[in-house]
Amino acid sequence: MDPNKIDFVVLAACVLHNFLRKHAKSSYRSSNSFDQEMLDTGEIVPGEWRQSQNQHLHGLQLGYNRNVAENAKQ
Repeated sequence: MDPNKIDFVVLAACVLHNFLRKHAKSSYRSSNSFDQEMLDTGEIVPGEWRQSQNQHLHGLQLGYNRNVAENAKQ
């Protein structure tokens, strides 16, 4: 992706996130989806995502592009 377009992609994702939070509250996320901090005690209450088998979050894997910067110097 063209580096000059990255700012626009990030801003578009933020706008979409804010729109969905405002107009699709119940289907976008539930109130206990994310970790929450109890402000009076400072306790962190884990969100539902920690208990579920999330198949969308995968660990990073090594790829063939590890030395791109080094190869560019040559």
